[in-house]
Amino acid sequence: MTTLISIEDVHREVKILKALSRQKNLVKFYDACEDALNVYIVMELCEGSELLDRILSRRKVHGG
Repeated sequence: MTTLISIEDVHREVKILKALSRQKNLVKFYDACEDALNVYIVMELCEGSELLDRILSRRKVHGG
């Protein structure tokens, strides 16, 4: 169920993504739009492994 709070959360997230999109070390944010049911966020495609997998594998290597 969509609530006013969840809609505000998504709008806040988009605002943060816009503000951070100028940072060269972060995934680029291109645009966001919404229809009656969904919000669509368009971001740079980063190919390769999942970030969580990389974090977990680094822990195993360095956590010893």
